[in-house]
Amino acid sequence: MSLNPGDYRYAVAIRDSAGLWLTLWVRRKLNGEFFVIQPRSAQRLKFSGKAWNPHTSYHLDGSLHQKSYDNKVLPRTTHQPLTGTFQGTEHLGIFAGHGTGIVCDPTAFTGVVEVVAGILGPHKGMVSVDLVQPGVEPIAPLSWAKLIQRHVFRDFQPWVVIRVWQSEGELVDLYQARQVCAYFHWIDRGRPLWEADVDWEWAAHEIPD
Repeated sequence: MSLNPGDYRYAVAIRDSAGLWLTLWVRRKLNGEFFVIQPRSAQRLKFSGKAWNPHTSYHLDGSLHQKSYDNKVLPRTTHQPLTGTFQGTEHLGIFAGHGTGIVCDPTAFTGVVEVVAGILGPHKGMVSVDLVQPGVEPIAPLSWAKLIQRHVFRDFQPWVVIRVWQSEGELVDLYQARQVCAYFHWIDRGRPLWEADVDWEWAAHEIPD
């Protein structure tokens, strides 16, 4: 993976005694579109052969959607277009289920957020990604989430804000981790009523057994 002019990439990686391990990265393409990629193992669906490849994309027309196994998990949502002057803030998601065993090469990224071992894991810790107008603060997650790290990348407008969160108590089981993931997915969709199964299905995709 090499950087091209106008292509910006920001990684979140876990540092332990064995090395630096990639768990999430944000890409801003030359045309201004954004992607949040969660690298996963080469796990594929049994019959289709499709790769897992979960990611979130924010397109120039303002449409935002999430994919897993090359399929849109939910209908797209509409946000402000990326073709004009960006105003306020847009939340791209909060991501749980960390630790991939994939080596992070810092030279492949514009910037790397290094997180010490023990903060992020399969059932603990979260990473939020937001786009903000310069000088504007992103939305705050749940009151019980403790902010561990905050990095603002100012290479272009809108700025990219990556935050690392730890719950006051560790996400001790799979159900609780999925609960958090489903909650923030519900927020991203505009908090619709009577559709909890949709958010829970997404959480099950993002944090598998």
